[in-house]
Amino acid sequence: MILLSSLAAPCPLLRFPGMLGPSLFVVIIAYGLVVNPLMLIKGISLLDEKGLVGLPVSMLWTVLVVATLVAVLGLALMFGFMKPKYRSTFYKHHTIRQYVEELWEERTWSSRYGPGKDCSRADIVESVATWTWPLGNKVGLWMNENWAEWEEKPPTFFIDGWIANVARLTKGDDGRTGSGDAETDSRIMLARGASEGQFALEG
Repeated sequence: MILLSSLAAPCPLLRFPGMLGPSLFVVIIAYGLVVNPLMLIKGISLLDEKGLVGLPVSMLWTVLVVATLVAVLGLALMFGFMKPKYRSTFYKHHTIRQYVEELWEERTWSSRYGPGKDCSRADIVESVATWTWPLGNKVGLWMNENWAEWEEKPPTFFIDGWIANVARLTKGDDGRTGSGDAETDSRIMLARGASEGQFALEG
């Protein structure tokens, strides 16, 4: 019931483990392993009273025990072959916002734009929803501090498409007001206008 409730339309955040972190799903897995024998006992008692048990009880218990052992063995093998530093990512409380914050501070590589923390951050800005961005307007402050330098010496990510996406995301309808600096915001909008004009000419 817990799992079905979490998948219901009013709870879209619970459909994806990364939204609220893996700790919720550890509880659901443990609940499933523990409750299955209780459900079988209750089910057999109810059906036995009416004479509706169609399969031997021993067979039902054998199937349940084997399935439970396979599940536990699979979990044990997964954790056994996993690098120790990653084991906690399967059970600790770690929401997607915390994960994005961690990537923002620590990751130094982007498969899209190449090596460097700025390249990684540029990829994050484009890849995740704005409501998951690091708190404290870190995205805006980062752009404010570096925009002028990027204009003089454009990094790999500082291209028309990225500039247009940044202008759209920082001026969206979700409460984001921009980079945190009016001058930088005006640069973004001007750059966006220039890139859109170029796209129109190329089109």
